[in-house]
Amino acid sequence: MKTATKPIGTEFPKIRFWDKKAPLISLVNPGDFKQTELVEKLGLDRLSKSFLNSFGTRDREEVLRRQRTAKFLMENPRFRNFLSCNTEAVASHARFSASGQEFLNDLWVDPKTGHNWFHGKMHELIGLFGDGVLPTEIADFRQFLTETIARVEAMEGTLAKEMGVELERGTFFHGTIRLSFNGYYKDSYHGKDAWEVVDSRVFGYQKASYHLAGMCGAVHRPNWLKKGIVRGLGINLLAEFLLKPIDHWREQNRYHDLLITKMPKELTEALVDFAKNTFTSGLKNALDSLDMAEVNLYFRYQENKLVVRVVDFQSRLRSPQYSGESKEEMAKREKELRSSSPVIGSDYLGYSKAELRKIVAQNKGLAETTARRERQTTFSLGFLSFLWDKFPELLGEGIAVNENYDAIRQRFGWSSVEGLRQTWQFADRCQYTEQYRAFVASRIAELKEIAEAVECLMKKSREWKLPLQFPTILQHSEHVVSFNELFPVHLIGRGVEDEKITSAGLVPITALAPLNGRMIGLTGQNAGGKTAIEEAILDAIWIIQSGLPWFCQNMALNVKSTLGMVFLERGEGSTLELMLKKTGRVLEAVQKSSENGIVVFLDEVGTGTQESSGLILGERILSTLANSGCSVVFSTQITSLAEKAESDMNALCFQVSMDHRIQSGIGTGGADALAEKLGVNKFLVPIGN
Repeated sequence: MKTATKPIGTEFPKIRFWDKKAPLISLVNPGDFKQTELVEKLGLDRLSKSFLNSFGTRDREEVLRRQRTAKFLMENPRFRNFLSCNTEAVASHARFSASGQEFLNDLWVDPKTGHNWFHGKMHELIGLFGDGVLPTEIADFRQFLTETIARVEAMEGTLAKEMGVELERGTFFHGTIRLSFNGYYKDSYHGKDAWEVVDSRVFGYQKASYHLAGMCGAVHRPNWLKKGIVRGLGINLLAEFLLKPIDHWREQNRYHDLLITKMPKELTEALVDFAKNTFTSGLKNALDSLDMAEVNLYFRYQENKLVVRVVDFQSRLRSPQYSGESKEEMAKREKELRSSSPVIGSDYLGYSKAELRKIVAQNKGLAETTARRERQTTFSLGFLSFLWDKFPELLGEGIAVNENYDAIRQRFGWSSVEGLRQTWQFADRCQYTEQYRAFVASRIAELKEIAEAVECLMKKSREWKLPLQFPTILQHSEHVVSFNELFPVHLIGRGVEDEKITSAGLVPITALAPLNGRMIGLTGQNAGGKTAIEEAILDAIWIIQSGLPWFCQNMALNVKSTLGMVFLERGEGSTLELMLKKTGRVLEAVQKSSENGIVVFLDEVGTGTQESSGLILGERILSTLANSGCSVVFSTQITSLAEKAESDMNALCFQVSMDHRIQSGIGTGGADALAEKLGVNKFLVPIGN
């Protein structure tokens, strides 16, 4: 037995653009991170859940890989458009159809392009890479396609031709056949068979591989027929009018040779043998002296199965000259018929001799007719009883024919794609080509998801008129988060004083010192934006470490492994209780993390108790964090705590004004200014008067 040749190069390269299994940033108090709100704000919520769940990785190489790919896609709109229009179709072609015709059509090579659909798209994709310098992963993918596509195409072409021979015999037909049973021929010296075909009708078709057979469909319409000026002049309608009859003629020719209009020899032989093996004993038992009987069968061939059922049956006598009887046997039968016939004798008055002879002849014919009808009735009842007892399916849905069926299957049988793929001559090649397509389709699907994320951010950038940049990813040994401008886009749409914040009114975060292992303190007026600054930095780190661009200017950071958060308005329980629980989890994480791998955000340190107690507790918390060497951003309303942090803990403090501007120094709570802004001062009694 032959063995199939295993395809060369069955191992596929480890090309990844976005690893969904990459380790994620550890979020301490994850409920404090408004991830869902941010995702919805950016329009990313339409992406797949598995893709969103892989955002924010702590793997630096993964961040760089994603960033390189996202930047390439951001700079190549034609490539993004290809992914948008073709990814789903490529995925559907990655696994061959179980339908024979669809399988062949999928492998059909279009003579205009010289490729089948899948590889035609791959050639189109290769052209979109361009000839310039590409990111490493994109370059590897292009190299893989260019080096393998010709070989795989040739393999698929050979596979299509060889499998097409087996697959092109899918058939459906049905019809009727009337079979005659001759009781005198069965054992007579003539040696003829007892069964013969009286009449038959059949119609149906064979499913052939039209494309592989070189058949043509509709006439190709040039693209210029779709242009506006051509359509405006009605030329496209004229062309369509002229081409329609040609399409119809070509389609008729395409199907003509596939039609089944004549009874195949293999089918006739199978049905005759079926009648012999099924009905002969029934006919004999029904009426041993039967001269002739006819059975009308309906047959249907579909999905490699031939099924028949009885639709009519009857019996009749043949003329004596065709019965095979001797002269003595015929004379004896005639005498029996006359003796059993009612005869008017010659002694009956009133009839002449001529009339009596005529009556005798008529009586003879009447006797023969009556006997024949009796036999027919006896046969019909007996045969019906026989079928009902032995083969009830023949009177209902039908019964499968097994006699000589191999000959029918050999001519008309449709071999299933799944079955063929398991045979020795096709198994290895089918497996490889399918794995090849699946590998390519999965890489394209990865690219599409990244492209969709980039498209969402680009759309928001255009809508908000804000810059979108890829921050610099620093080495692990570096310890910094820095930027010239950072836009708190999470604020857009939020209500302030019965108005909603717009992108036009958004104030960028500037003049903030880099987060490089020391504490940054935010002080100043209530509702001045201290919490918004913390949230903006947190959002930026999470998105940037997803490998995507962000709304910023000149931002740089080393990849963080942990983000600790304490936002007191998010959670249940007293303010002090929430602060202590959440702060405890953050301090525990700080002990387990490297100092350059964690950033801590503490909102309103010392809040939730008396100011004196809050000062002591806040001082202990900030002292612990200052000694850890990690980057900390904290806000507080306790001025003395900010002063203590700046003087004793090497913290840098900034004050945030009412218009969200940042400047060095420690600001007060700004209650008087806020009361003035809100118009409350006019109701208050001045102090000291």
